[in-house]
Amino acid sequence: MKLYLNGTSPFARLARATALELDLSTIEMEWVDPWSDQAELLIVNPLSRVPALADDSGDVLTETLLIVRHLIENAKRDSELRTKDMRTITELGVAYGMMELAFAFTIHKKHCGESGTTLQNRRKSSLRRGLEVMEAVVAEDMRWSLSRLCLWIALDYIRFREVLDEATLDNYPSLDKFFTAHQDRAALSSTAFS
Repeated sequence: MKLYLNGTSPFARLARATALELDLSTIEMEWVDPWSDQAELLIVNPLSRVPALADDSGDVLTETLLIVRHLIENAKRDSELRTKDMRTITELGVAYGMMELAFAFTIHKKHCGESGTTLQNRRKSSLRRGLEVMEAVVAEDMRWSLSRLCLWIALDYIRFREVLDEATLDNYPSLDKFFTAHQDRAALSSTAFS
């Protein structure tokens, strides 16, 4: 299998970190630039987005959560990431939504400038509501799961891209504790944004 990714995509990082958490060392990593419409990437994903996962038979998955689900379901060993409980899936929806909002905010800022727009302000408000929800969730328990992997990467991306004006986790002590508790996980430290 070959995983197409780049160093600043939180979506690609989620797929790569999942593969590392599952110890899937046989996956070949192919670094691409989705913004330059590289021919190699366009062959597997005509939308020029990462991640994309091509298997040995030529089948390709192009959506992050589908890739992650495929990796988890086909892993040879059981994992904390394998879950079917509704609570974890609900948390995953919030964490992934936060990742999407932060990414959309970053792309808008890159291409449209710094000026605060109604849309950008709405994204920030939504992110803050997501942070409040996840603050309560991790305050209740710090267990590791797919939703928490996604949350950790979303938090790191928000910091990396300086999406919120204030220090992101200063007002969220449980999220700060959660972030710190997991920052040395190999799958996270070895996939740091670059």
